[in-house]
Parts: sequence; C-alpha cells; structure tokens
Amino acid sequence: SCELFLGNGNGNIPLAYLESYNFNYTTPNSYSPYLTCTLGNTSTNSPASVLTVNGGTTPVLVIENGFVTCSNCANQDNVSWIIDGTMHVDSVLSVADSIGQFFSCDYINEFGCTSNSFVVSVTEEITASFGLFPNPAKDLLTVSGLLPTSTLEIRDTQGRLVYREFGKGKFRTINTTNFSNGIYTISETSNKRFRSGTLLVNH
Repeated sequence: SCELFLGNGNGNIPLAYLESYNFNYTTPNSYSPYLTCTLGNTSTNSPASVLTVNGGTTPVLVIENGFVTCSNCANQDNVSWIIDGTMHVDSVLSVADSIGQFFSCDYINEFGCTSNSFVVSVTEEITASFGLFPNPAKDLLTVSGLLPTSTLEIRDTQGRLVYREFGKGKFRTINTTNFSNGIYTISETSNKRFRSGTLLVNH
C-alpha cells in the first residue's frame, strides 16, 4: 500500500496499485510532496519533489511617497501598469503618481496565470503654483516655492520623463541645455500632494 504526502497540511492520500491522483495547489508556498509505500513490515519513501507555487495572489497597489507600487507581484514574469487607461509600462515595480490619476496593474506569472489589481485613484491636492524663471528657459531654469522634500519631474509632450529630482529644498536650479526646444510639463509630488505647470524651452 502507498500514501501520497502533499505537504500542504492535509492528511496523506491512500493510493491503490496503479492508481493516479491529481491535486491543484492554489496557495503560494513551497511544497515537498513524496510517496510512502509499505510492503509487510518494510516501508520506504520516494525522493521528495520541490514544488514552488507563485500563483494565487492578487496584485495590490500601494500609494506612498509619491509612487504607486505593485505589491504581491514578486516572481512574476510580466508586470504591466495601466495608467489613466492609456499608458502601458512593462516590467517595473513602481511608477510615479504624477503621471496619472487612475492606476491598475496586470501580471502574468510563470504558469501563465493572469491577475489584475483593483483600479486606484490618486487624490490630488491642488495648491498655489510654484514659480518658474525664466520661462521660456534657455540654459538654466530656477524653480521656487517648492516643498523641501518633494519630487520634481519634467516630461515632454509625449509623456516621456526627461528630468527627475528628489527633494533638494524650496529653490532648485535645473540645467536645460540638453533639452530640445518645445513645451514641457513640470510637476511636483509630495505624499499625495500634486502640482504642475508648463515650461517652455527655447535656446
């Protein structure tokens, strides 16, 4: 007679001669199933298999310090962010909350299982605008009236990040020499506070 040990906390499964048994592990964990067989007074165990289950969790979005992070997304082969329903960012763990108000996160694990987080809305608090001088900027831009520990970002008209700086005081000087001529969005994020303005670069 034989018994199958699943390693999931349940009792052993008795098996008859040539009987097969299927079991679906749904809880993420590491398991070591093995077979124990007895003949007369002698029993022996088969080598234990090592089975790692990564599926079964739903991604959760955490908003903290100006970033939206996907938790429960570890060990996944593919992670996709959906921001404002339009932008897809693949294989990143977090995105700045200044690039959109609505987020969700999809992932596909190594077994091909898919899951999606709930859509999260980022609360924005609009306060008095910060100062930009000169605007249009040529080589140097001075930003005033910032929160001391905020994150400052500049994006082009396509939404591409061209500059990011983490809290360096209320006044900050940015070298715009390598910026192409055009219009940019400059945004400040601190916790759940968000402010933005328009920057023109003209060399």
